[in-house]
Amino acid sequence: MNEALKHKQLNLFSFPKATICINFSLNIKKSTGTLSRIQDYVNAKRFLLTRGEKYFLLIYRKHSVPLYNYVLRKTFYSHSDTEDLVQETWMRAVEGLGKFKWKSSFKTWLFAIAENCLREKFREKEKHRKNIKEKFFEEEVLLNRSDNENIDFENAVQNLPEGSKEILMLYEFHGFKHKEIAEILGINEGTSKSQLHKARQKIKQFLSE
Repeated sequence: MNEALKHKQLNLFSFPKATICINFSLNIKKSTGTLSRIQDYVNAKRFLLTRGEKYFLLIYRKHSVPLYNYVLRKTFYSHSDTEDLVQETWMRAVEGLGKFKWKSSFKTWLFAIAENCLREKFREKEKHRKNIKEKFFEEEVLLNRSDNENIDFENAVQNLPEGSKEILMLYEFHGFKHKEIAEILGINEGTSKSQLHKARQKIKQFLSE
């Protein structure tokens, strides 16, 4: 949303005033929500009826920080993933707002959308994780490895020194870049790169024994 629009004068009542009053009253009877929920409802209705962005900005400013912090924790503090997921969440919220039945609070609905986005992201991460082995053994056809060999791979990761394992997990499983890993762990990028290289070598050695 364009912040510059917050001072833009919009025609709030390009529709009959009674329309909002009737819809608002009907939903108040159906909901025992708090004043906060009522404010969200009114702003959402005004946004839908007028397409006035300043009404959606009121909702956005109210819920953006809690949503961002929630997703940030879920993504293991990956700011890049969080920004993408939060943006996708708000896009879906705008698209689905007209179909929202208000049986729950807007915040609950918004976080449910975020959860769906997170699940989709985690499925992508899991798919990526299953393909990680190919990075270690480009010459081998790992898709034909037995279940026991797959277990061996997991054991190899678990047997890494704590520092190397943490860097491997952050880089390969969570998609962090070396610069981000350095910030998270308080090390320099060179250390992150060298530890990742050592971790890969140790896994190869473990599986070749």
